[in-house]
Amino acid sequence: MLTYPDIDPVLLHIGPLQLRWYGLMYVLGFVACYYLVRHQIRKFKLDDFEEHFENINLVLILSVIVGGRLGYVLFYNLGHYLHHPLEIFATWTGGMSFH
Repeated sequence: MLTYPDIDPVLLHIGPLQLRWYGLMYVLGFVACYYLVRHQIRKFKLDDFEEHFENINLVLILSVIVGGRLGYVLFYNLGHYLHHPLEIFATWTGGMSFH
């Protein structure tokens, strides 16, 4: 039988704030995507796209966060969230990872 490693989800404590591994991966993914797309825009001289890139990037980041949370709510614990709808917004309690 395979055993899973017991990894603490919290990478770093800064006072009452916690930096979690999964949150760090979200940020690294967003930053990497930003620079990779920016590089492609310049490489292929996509001037029309460049002027809208910042807005598109912001919308995509918000969509990933909202979509990840809604996916978790709908697929994993819908009954609980139907009885406690305000907890849908409590992303600090977990529930951004669903696969």
